[in-house]
Amino acid sequence: YGPLYPVNDLTTGQALLMLPEGFSYRSYGRTGELMSDGIVTPSNHDGMGVVGLTINPDGSQSLILVRNHERSGSGSLLGGSAGRQVPTYDTAGRGGTTSLLFNATHGHWESSWLSLRGTSANCAGGVTPQGSWLTGEETLETLNGKPHGWIFEVPGYGAGTGQPLMGLGRFKHEAAAVDPDTGIVYETEDDWNPGSGFYRFLPDVPGELARGGVLQMLRVRGQAQANLHNWNGSLAAGRLLDVDWVDIPDPQALSSEVRLQGRGQGAAYFSRLEGCWCAGNGSIYFVDTEGGPAREGQLWEYDARNAVLRLVYISPSSSVLSQPDNVTVSPRTPGVLLCEDRRSGVTGLKTLSADGQLEPFALNNVTGSTGEEWAGATFGPVMPDGRYWLFVNIQTPGITFAITGPWERGPI
Repeated sequence: YGPLYPVNDLTTGQALLMLPEGFSYRSYGRTGELMSDGIVTPSNHDGMGVVGLTINPDGSQSLILVRNHERSGSGSLLGGSAGRQVPTYDTAGRGGTTSLLFNATHGHWESSWLSLRGTSANCAGGVTPQGSWLTGEETLETLNGKPHGWIFEVPGYGAGTGQPLMGLGRFKHEAAAVDPDTGIVYETEDDWNPGSGFYRFLPDVPGELARGGVLQMLRVRGQAQANLHNWNGSLAAGRLLDVDWVDIPDPQALSSEVRLQGRGQGAAYFSRLEGCWCAGNGSIYFVDTEGGPAREGQLWEYDARNAVLRLVYISPSSSVLSQPDNVTVSPRTPGVLLCEDRRSGVTGLKTLSADGQLEPFALNNVTGSTGEEWAGATFGPVMPDGRYWLFVNIQTPGITFAITGPWERGPI
């Protein structure tokens, strides 16, 4: 896409982002701003997804998004007393989700509202074919006598039920990706030593996750408890591994960790798994944030049709790619977009083309927070005029952006 330049926000007039020539954006939903329901926008913007589209009376199209707020520990509920009508899992939980409406035809934000509260550390998640958002708790804490570490489902409009989908397991959840062809849910885990698992949930009834199913953890064929951290550099980009899956006996366990149940059956483990996205045709991308010899991140692809795991990319240094977190895929090409996590320099969005070329697409230019993480990158569908939008958050101070421009010039 070419060199990056400071670009003025069409909402505030401030140069909050650096982008390639020809791109523009509108910010919205900064922490502390009032939402359409009169509730203050919570902090810690994280994972986000476009879950639906509506046609307005004037023929314009509006997109519905759900956004996570990674607020952990006990404390004040999102929305306080004003949000009392929103379903609440735990009155001690500080996390939850908000929902947003964006007119993609006219290019402006329309409204926002609280859609789930009483959860904790809502980090990433994933969209479903049913027009909902799966929001995951990245914690195993117990608050107010209630265990956390679940996935919750939030509809496009209205609010979630506040009831966890316990069959999808209790662990430090990051992202989820649903294969629309099978209804299988792929899940990542962000946990430390001895490492994270990569999971899949086989629903008894596709699209109805609350009705139960089977949770499994990935295993490398012929390699019991395979260590895929790759800190010693033994795996090169392009490496293929044949894999299968082991059943988790007790996905809801409070005393026996899910990942240890899987490892006991030979399941593989990674460093720290974060972003996960379904690219279609059974292709699932997921990120190991601290994998590789430089411990600056790796991108994996699971080919569900052939039961093969491929190591797509390894970051050689923090100056090239610094610990990628959320990941998404272009609606137009096979190109991948990676969100950098916090670093000592300036964080950015990086594109990865189908032939493995990594390039910068955006830089954080928000005063006082240039090293803060990007999160929640998600594309809207291609519009009738060929335009489409990238939605993304900067976690702190908490701002959401809608970006568009001449996508055809580059890989996404």
